[in-house]
Amino acid sequence: VGKQVQALAAESNLKSLSLELLEKCPLIICEDADLDSAVELTHRTIFANSARSCFAGSRIFVHEKIYDRFVIKSVELATQRVVGDPFDSKTKQGPQINDEKFQKTIKYIKSGIKQGAKLECGGERFGTNGFFIPPTIFSNVIDDMDITSDKVIGPIMSILKYHNYDEVITRVNNTKCGLTVGVITKDKMQANYLVSCLQARNVWINKYDMAINLLPFGRYIHGDGNKNFNDYGFDEYYEIKKIATDTDLFGSTNNSSSNDLNKSNISSYDQRTKQAYDKLVSNLIPTPSTSTTVRPTFLSTNIY
Repeated sequence: VGKQVQALAAESNLKSLSLELLEKCPLIICEDADLDSAVELTHRTIFANSARSCFAGSRIFVHEKIYDRFVIKSVELATQRVVGDPFDSKTKQGPQINDEKFQKTIKYIKSGIKQGAKLECGGERFGTNGFFIPPTIFSNVIDDMDITSDKVIGPIMSILKYHNYDEVITRVNNTKCGLTVGVITKDKMQANYLVSCLQARNVWINKYDMAINLLPFGRYIHGDGNKNFNDYGFDEYYEIKKIATDTDLFGSTNNSSSNDLNKSNISSYDQRTKQAYDKLVSNLIPTPSTSTTVRPTFLSTNIY
């Protein structure tokens, strides 16, 4: 759908877009990870909000030496998760948003079983009313299964086994967007190595789903290329203007007679434009052959 929207925008007048695209986000559980903390974190990333998140961590890559223990602990925690009325304070997971999403999630669960993944828990309707699906965990999952490759907006966790870090880097980077990746490890050097190799714009180490508005957020590959939050987010809605000035040709920068905007016919100009222009000129450094790149100041004013 995102590609179709971009194509329509290109056919009209090359509109700039900021798209909210879904991603099959991975977490890497390293051999030295604390299992209890890792299991708790992975459950929050996928089962919180019934997996209705663009960066829900649904592909869990676990090192082969701790794989079996991770699966056991994950199933134990999943069976303790309270599913029910979202207005009840004891509830940890509510329903799917409607019958369409419910049926689609059930379809993916059946697909996972058919394609050879092992259903560890969940997988069926919870209760007799509503669109409730309990936390569903699959083990023995491989990369080309539908539950691994397709974005499923539902409480399905796929636990994949890996043998070494170079292998998992290649598998994690085999993605369409490169939105987020989580890395769970006690080894700082190992974390830095993985981070440097992973093709994702947002990487969390021993954390996940930690929003920091001071930092940019967006996709790395095959996305719309947009960045949100921080000054980068504002740039998506600005046009950047480059102004190169040879100040040797200026007389006096304070000579009001050389500036048409300061003449008596100022009433013909929008006052906000004049103020923005004055501020822009005042920010230019009066040195010979100055070349600067500035953000149009008038776009940062309160214009609605």
